[in-house]
Amino acid sequence: VQPIIENAEKSLVNENFENIFHISTAFLEEMNDAFDYCDDSNGELGFFIDSSMELLMSITHKKLSKSLRKELFDYCISHFKKGLFTDWGLHLQMLDIASKLVENMNETDTVLSLLDYVTGQYEQEQAQFFKLELLRKFKDGHAVGKFVEEHIGNSSIRNEEISKAFETQNYKRAIELSVDGIEYDKKDKPGLVKNWYNWLLKIAQKQQDIPKIIEYARYLWIDNFHPE
Repeated sequence: VQPIIENAEKSLVNENFENIFHISTAFLEEMNDAFDYCDDSNGELGFFIDSSMELLMSITHKKLSKSLRKELFDYCISHFKKGLFTDWGLHLQMLDIASKLVENMNETDTVLSLLDYVTGQYEQEQAQFFKLELLRKFKDGHAVGKFVEEHIGNSSIRNEEISKAFETQNYKRAIELSVDGIEYDKKDKPGLVKNWYNWLLKIAQKQQDIPKIIEYARYLWIDNFHPE
């Protein structure tokens, strides 16, 4: 099957996106079934599945024909509803692809409503991030701000908000979000605490706040080694 994947990769270069759609979706379904009957300790099947998902994701950033865009969107929605890929960690990726293809409010509302059915803490946090991307694309600023404040405990959302504040030199908000993140995550997710301290260090460097630079660098380097 390796030559078939190589064929799909050549199709990406040649902009034969329909070929990629048919090969990738066929691979996803066939390899998904094959998992039930064989040992994938060496990861060959996983490689083909990952390659197929990467190819599908890659064409969401290309200029697709109206019919192919709709076909890929409908495929992702229908297979999410069927739960075909639930057991192999591809379930949420179907909605990720669909969310990048939406063109109107009806499609947006369809994806948003399905994201509510995602279970598992990690998957739910991913789903919230996808929701935020859609809200930014199709909803007003009030709806976006409300969603951010309600889900600021999501590390991906918090990190993006800190990054935005940092880039716009809104250091007060960036500091508040970082300090709040330290308090929020120090008990259950101590690994994230390093990330929020790293933001505080970056801000202190921008502000040339020498005492704070020393304080945060000491924590990150001596007390809690952080490779950055």
